[in-house]
Amino acid sequence: MIVSDLHKGIYFIRVIKDGKTYTKKLIKH
Repeated sequence: MIVSDLHKGIYFIRVIKDGKTYTKKLIKH
């Protein structure tokens, strides 16, 4: 995932690890 290609805003990234789902918030200024 290349962050520099994203527009400004808030993105949510879903990561699945060990059968658990994590949601990470990424803020691009």
